[in-house]
Amino acid sequence: MAIRSNISPAPIALAAVSTDTTLLAAVTGSRFGITGMSIFNTTASTGLTVDIYDSSNTTSASGTKIASYTIDGNSSIDVVELIGQGVAATRNIIGRVTTSGATLGQLNCKISYTQYSGSDAI
Repeated sequence: MAIRSNISPAPIALAAVSTDTTLLAAVTGSRFGITGMSIFNTTASTGLTVDIYDSSNTTSASGTKIASYTIDGNSSIDVVELIGQGVAATRNIIGRVTTSGATLGQLNCKISYTQYSGSDAI
């Protein structure tokens, strides 16, 4: 088994309203342990809502909603439903902004995780 810890990719800009954004993509033969996940609203005053899904592919339509947050302007939230949880090799974490009129990059996600790979990691 190989273990890579403290992986923290660049912030991910969530797409415009009603468009799915992959926040953590499945990797064949690997599973993940999420150590941190926050979503930031970069707008000055508008509250924006985002739904978080656990999905077998990169669409929310195939997924199960596991969280929904409305984030005030210039604020952030921690996605407590996922912090400390494992994500199987076949699963994706998807974000979908639901606030009408929201545009690309008004919400950003920062995630950190440990990746376990190898035949005994599944």
